[in-house]
Parts: sequence; structure tokens; C-alpha cells
Amino acid sequence: MKGLFSWRPRWKPALVSTLVLALIVGSALFIPSLIGPSPEVLAAEIAQNSPEVRALVGGAPVIRDVKMVGGTGYVLCQGPEISIVCEVDVKTGEELKLVRVVKPPELSDEEKAKAIEIAKADPRVQDLLGRGGTIDKVFLSVHMLELEVVDGKPRIATEVMVMVAVILDNQKWMVEIDLDEGIVWGIAEPKLTISEEKALIEEKQRARAEPVEPSLSPPPMEELMEELIDIAKTDPQAKELFDRGARLVGSGIAGKADAEKGALVLELGNERWIVRIDLVKEEVTKVEPLGEIEPGEILISFESS
Repeated sequence: MKGLFSWRPRWKPALVSTLVLALIVGSALFIPSLIGPSPEVLAAEIAQNSPEVRALVGGAPVIRDVKMVGGTGYVLCQGPEISIVCEVDVKTGEELKLVRVVKPPELSDEEKAKAIEIAKADPRVQDLLGRGGTIDKVFLSVHMLELEVVDGKPRIATEVMVMVAVILDNQKWMVEIDLDEGIVWGIAEPKLTISEEKALIEEKQRARAEPVEPSLSPPPMEELMEELIDIAKTDPQAKELFDRGARLVGSGIAGKADAEKGALVLELGNERWIVRIDLVKEEVTKVEPLGEIEPGEILISFESS
């Protein structure tokens, strides 16, 4: 893990998933110029409307960052579990390739035990435990997700920390640990009780589940799922994957009402494939292997012809 992550709170290139709260790209990025949308806006729209991106991240992505290098835009798309760096050509309006950013590996039992030892050695944590507090869990916390392009290759700059949660009197203290130095960087005192935090999360979940007014958004995926699968099975390579027991793990269509493109992600064992579909011609345009996913790996998903 040390090759990819730093236990200290400092900027460092790393590959991570979406373990962080979604950040909104600065509004200045999306303010149209006097001569039309900026290249950053165009790149973001192409990535957000890409059926391949939607199939991989599990729905409409949150655009976290955009970097332009010449006529190529690198767009960091955030999904519930993974992030995608989508490389797009703003002149042609096509995505060139996708780079999948996989979530970081879990802490080992040894690392968790070390983090607990470090926490218990701190006087502030000792005071909490002495008053009846208990250690709830140890986990990785990822912050400040940002896109960088170095020598033409996209990377993620981030801050990864080890956290130890201590519970006392229906409240949770977050202890930030530096495993390398063996010290506690700081302790975040609770602003809400655990009950209040739980109620707030449930309220947000209910709000997201409430129906919204009809718009020009594409039809629900369940209405197109059967059609997408039927089209996919007309392709010999995709049909062979289904016949071998491949499982459908992701699907997406272009993010507009008159969508002309779709995509499916199939999983068989530890490998995945993406099936690109032309909805107008009702045919498969490409079946690309995503390969075996390993934690912390940059993976070039496919290149369009």
C-alpha cells in the first residue's frame, strides 16, 4: 500500500475510489464564455453523457474536475463506488479512452491493530477510554480528490488517512492516525450525536428517493434493459459471454432524451467486459475487455475506433 498511499496528511499522487464526499467543481468552470461554452464545459458534457461512463460508475456521474491538455480533456467522474477518468476529444465530441480508478485496498488486520495501539497511547484517547469510551472501528479516509495530468497521463492527487472512531455517550470522536510516524495527528470532536447523524442520513436518503417532476431525462434504464441485452446477444462475442454465465453489473445510455448509444458491463469471474451498442442501428459496435481489476490499479478500459 505504501507505493500508492501516504498515511500522512499531505498531497500525493494516488489511485482511489469514491470513499470521499462528492465535491462540486467550481462554478467558474461551467460559466459559458462570451463566445460559447469553454473546452472544459464541452469535455464535462461529453463525459457526463457517455453511456460507457454511466455503465461503469453506476448512473449519471458527478463531475469532480476537468483538465485540458491541448484539445484533449481529462474529466474526473465520480460514482458511488468508483471514479473514472474519461479522456475526451473536444473537437470530435468523442471519448478516446476511459481510465478506471479502483478503490484503495482495505487495511490489514496488522495495520488496524497498529492504529489502535497508536490511538491508545495518546492522552486524549486515554481520557475518552477512561470515561467509558470504546473503539468502534478503524478505516481509511480519503480527502481532497483532484485530477492531475503529468506527462500526458492522468493521475489522482489525494490525501489518505487512517481513522480510529471512538464512541462515548452516544457521540463519536474521529482520531486521525499516522501509521508511518506512529502518532495521532488530531482528534475531531463530534458536532452531532450518533442518533442525530443517523437521522440526518436517513432524511437525505428519503429526499433522494422522492419523485421529481418529469423532464427531458432519458427513460428509466429498466425500460431499455431488455432491449440492450437483446441487442447485445446478437453479437457473437457478447453472446458467448452470456452463455458462459457472464453477469450484468452495469448499464448506461447517453444522458439525453434522444439517446442513440448504450453500453453494458459484463462480469465473469474476476474479469469484466464493456459492450458498446448503437441503439439506432440496433447493433453492437464493440466488445472490449476491461481485464482483471486489482486494488489501486490504473486500468485503460478501452479505446474507441
